[in-house]
Amino acid sequence: MDRRLYAIVVGGGWLFVTLGGADARADERLGDLVVTASRIEQSTLEAPASMTVISADKIEASGAKSVGEALSARVPGFLSYHDYGVHSHSPQFSLRGMGDGRTKVMLDGISLVDGYNGGTANMIGITMSDIERIEVAPGATSALYGSDAIGGVVNIISKVPDKREMRGRYLKGFNDLARDEYEVSYRDAWENGLAASVSVRYLDFDGYNDTYVTASPGSGSGTPVTGARPTTTNLGAPAYIIGDKGRTPATALYFNGKLYYKLDAKSKFFAGLRYVKTERDYSHFNSYLRDASGSVVNPGSGTTYVTTPSGERLSLTKTGFWNTVAPSQREEKHYHAGYDGKVGDDFDLKATINYTDIKYWSTSAGSVTATTFDGGPGTQTSSPNQTLEGVAQLGRKLGEKHYFLAGVSMSKAKMDSRIWSVSDWRHPQNTHLSINDQMKGESMLKAVFFQDQYFVTDALTLYAGARYDKWETSGLNNRYAAAPFGTFVSPQRKENAISPKLSGVYRVSDTLTLRSSVGSAFRAPTNYDLYANIRTMSYLLMMSDPNLKPEKATSWDVGVEKALPGNGVVKAAAYVSRIKDMLYRKRTPYDGAYGVYYTGASTPMYSTMANAARAKVQGIELSGEIPVASWLRASAGYSYTDAKITDDESGAGLEGKRVPYIPKHLFNVGLDAKWREWRGFLSAVYVGERYATDANNDVKKYVPGALSDRYWLANLRVSYQIDRNFQAAFIVHNLFDKEYYTSNELAPGRSAAIQLQASF
Repeated sequence: MDRRLYAIVVGGGWLFVTLGGADARADERLGDLVVTASRIEQSTLEAPASMTVISADKIEASGAKSVGEALSARVPGFLSYHDYGVHSHSPQFSLRGMGDGRTKVMLDGISLVDGYNGGTANMIGITMSDIERIEVAPGATSALYGSDAIGGVVNIISKVPDKREMRGRYLKGFNDLARDEYEVSYRDAWENGLAASVSVRYLDFDGYNDTYVTASPGSGSGTPVTGARPTTTNLGAPAYIIGDKGRTPATALYFNGKLYYKLDAKSKFFAGLRYVKTERDYSHFNSYLRDASGSVVNPGSGTTYVTTPSGERLSLTKTGFWNTVAPSQREEKHYHAGYDGKVGDDFDLKATINYTDIKYWSTSAGSVTATTFDGGPGTQTSSPNQTLEGVAQLGRKLGEKHYFLAGVSMSKAKMDSRIWSVSDWRHPQNTHLSINDQMKGESMLKAVFFQDQYFVTDALTLYAGARYDKWETSGLNNRYAAAPFGTFVSPQRKENAISPKLSGVYRVSDTLTLRSSVGSAFRAPTNYDLYANIRTMSYLLMMSDPNLKPEKATSWDVGVEKALPGNGVVKAAAYVSRIKDMLYRKRTPYDGAYGVYYTGASTPMYSTMANAARAKVQGIELSGEIPVASWLRASAGYSYTDAKITDDESGAGLEGKRVPYIPKHLFNVGLDAKWREWRGFLSAVYVGERYATDANNDVKKYVPGALSDRYWLANLRVSYQIDRNFQAAFIVHNLFDKEYYTSNELAPGRSAAIQLQASF
């Protein structure tokens, strides 16, 4: 980071927080209570991380459809994409310049990764009304939470019943986000210590046309057509939009049940089940091409050639128009149990165990003439996976100045994925013919960790901790239908990681805190990274590597936080992270060994997952929330992120290039207004410069297949409390109808919804 910019930002941030307002009044709460930063309940002003807390009230007021949307509107340096709350896409996000699974996501302290690709797809099963609050602890936190916590930790905390509550909700969406949502929930607590909560939600999403069909011009002759729309590729080469792949409707069912038993005010047992089932369907594609008579020109069974009015020839292929990833289905079952409370008079115990069972399948069309839009030969990929995780920690005061905690952790992830040849790719169940490929993988992490909270003085607190992780993995690939044939066994191997961290928190006053930390973190490769079957994407032959090593990172940060009157707050932070053995796609020229995969490809390349890079991520964050008037609160956050590859062992010349998908500038702002029975919340997010390619050569940002940047996205929710039990709301997503792309997909345009809610 430029030293002058650093000085300006840090100095300005210090002035901002010290002069931002008078001291908070003594009768007001100084900071939200959090548990994620240090695994100890404490105020945000005491925490060793620049915490962001989003309460249930703020989530409801914003009308956020998903966890990612709620975080993007509030957390500096956080960006969510492929996260429309409609469950036809897996959500992806970045925090402090760390994307691709480098931020740990938890629900009530339980990791949400799956045993297949370690992604956050199962975050879609979280019902927003079940959330009590979301805590975000940015920065390296592997010392407490292990793998994946390079960018930080997102901990979603559920509501615990303390009285009887019943709620029903219906939402009707229109335009691109047309959908019907139904939700009912019941919570109760009894005098004998028992408490229970149950919620059920059903979503029927109409889908929208999110993927254009494009073709590159060439020479030659073909059927004269009109209707092709000139555009370019993301690299700037000429292209034409010739159609779209149609809507992708989806349905989803969510169930969440929890049972609690309180032994006393400080101790409780708990157990629960979360069930998710989503199904994605397809609709017919649309061709924009017309012949001389005005009839629609559709692709034939082979390659169809047409010419534009300017004489350029376009090639049409049938599968180029089809949505070939539908139908698909995902089913999740999550079981958990645990204890949180006292053991004897002196010890604090937290223990959880979680088992996740996920079944997922999708389809793909075959390339033979007999394959049609509605069926015929193709393949089905089935990817069941399971995860077992257990964590236990024990804490105790050691005299007046120390609070010491220690814990153990174990997680085991298994997958057994198979690609079947099927006779009907649109209706693959019960049409299996043979197995083409099989991949199996098993990875285990065993860990011990500790943390000592040392009160040096009344104003200064130090946190010293470390974690030792032992990672073990093994797998195999069976290939039956294409070279190389045979069984390829990856024997068990082991890697170790030690993740220390030292933090300091200095309370200048009751309302002003300075903090700093330095630590290391790591991320283990997923089973998918290690053992995935060979697959193609555009001109790339995607390869896994069973010899991958974990990524490792070292980070430091400094920050300042000031509480303001009216539960306001302003914060500033600066950080630097360095990653080595970074998992990256190493590209090398294709040698022809897999010819079956590259029929007609022009410039085929291998794209092999490898520990091929080092990166440096540095940035600053500014955020705050203030009461502007008795009826209006304002919040804002800004982040500058400089994420670059500093070394590229793949030989592709990526040194100095920006890390893909990470925006340099992010800005969010929110206005929350309350007047009598009315409440309105306006939020806006600005996404700055970013790239989708390793070489940063995607110069066109608002064309199909591109990744858009430098745009504002605004959402609005207005509600009216009819009486103490009933509420009506009107919601607008993408208020100014901004057209932008999240890589291959066109994001939803302006969409409205009405919501009716009853609470008793």
